[in-house]
Amino acid sequence: MSGIPCVLVGHTKLFGGSGGGVQHCTREHVALLEAGGFAIRKLEFEFDNSPFDRIARRFSSPRDNPPTGLLGRLDQALRLTQARHVFFALDAFEHLSRSLRRAFPHVTQILLSHGVEAVDVLVEQRLGETVKGGRPDAALARKLGRELVVSAARRKWLAGVVVLSPFEIEIEKWLGTKASLWAPAIILEKPLSIKPMEGRIGCVTTLDHPPNAAGLIQLLEALQAPEFSGEFRLVGQPGERGASIAAQFPFVRYLGSLSDDDLRQEASTWCSFINPIFVCAKGRSTKVGQALGWSLPIATTEFGVRGYIWDQTLLPTPATPASLAQLVIEQSRLSNFDRHRRMTQAIAAISPRVDTVGQQVRTFVRAVSEN
Repeated sequence: MSGIPCVLVGHTKLFGGSGGGVQHCTREHVALLEAGGFAIRKLEFEFDNSPFDRIARRFSSPRDNPPTGLLGRLDQALRLTQARHVFFALDAFEHLSRSLRRAFPHVTQILLSHGVEAVDVLVEQRLGETVKGGRPDAALARKLGRELVVSAARRKWLAGVVVLSPFEIEIEKWLGTKASLWAPAIILEKPLSIKPMEGRIGCVTTLDHPPNAAGLIQLLEALQAPEFSGEFRLVGQPGERGASIAAQFPFVRYLGSLSDDDLRQEASTWCSFINPIFVCAKGRSTKVGQALGWSLPIATTEFGVRGYIWDQTLLPTPATPASLAQLVIEQSRLSNFDRHRRMTQAIAAISPRVDTVGQQVRTFVRAVSEN
């Protein structure tokens, strides 16, 4: 295999052929590395699952400690490939990075971040206080503090971090990261063969992720106005939460979790792809990139397009649940489909190419390797 040898370390679930945001984000990172000229050797792992580990996970995240034997496998992979770059997908481990630095001081370690977990913990705290009348959640407060300390510790031995949005550049500075690069979203999906149905709109979301869950409920409440007569097709997990939402809002049809192929087939019947979020969450809404690639009309917010190259004059993003609901109602009408689809296509046209961003990643890695 030609190219710059590197080792990409990540949990097995990240490299699946289908899945949610973490899998899509990992596929994007792989595409960028390959476009940047890296020859990737994947090093997949599973977290330890002994009785002791299961008990320990009740008190701390499994992401705090690397799996047994991972350092030895990484040592072997580096010696076999002669790679001078290690990329960590999603998770970096302080103890592993420190040991790797001692054993291979010439190897550059880069985190391919999916976002800083503490950002969403704070959002969850804020949303919870709104529901509880301002009463703070002590458990969430402890979790927030731990996430911040652990996130900073994970970055001590890293040369740099590749992030998903400009906002996270500032977060990385605060955590003490030596260098960071925003890799703008690229479009990997291909256009669908679309046959939209009158009034049918859809949303793909994680139903127990507080920023997404809260935004979804805010939009659905705003859509209870009499002028919306369409069907809101909801895809996501967990199933009990989806069923509860469908019972609360009669115009919602809950479809459960769909495979990538089934989702494409389902989405090809939608008049609009909905991404309701009204807070600044971690990472990036990878599903917006899917909709851009599929050439579906998109109804989302400023926070929904974080990390994308976006022109508000081409496709404006509403700021409130009420204004987003009005856009959703407009897009649910089949007569408006072609006009809104052209707006999506205009945004997709200004999105960066994979080879362009891949070269930016390569330049960044070269720069941090020399420091």
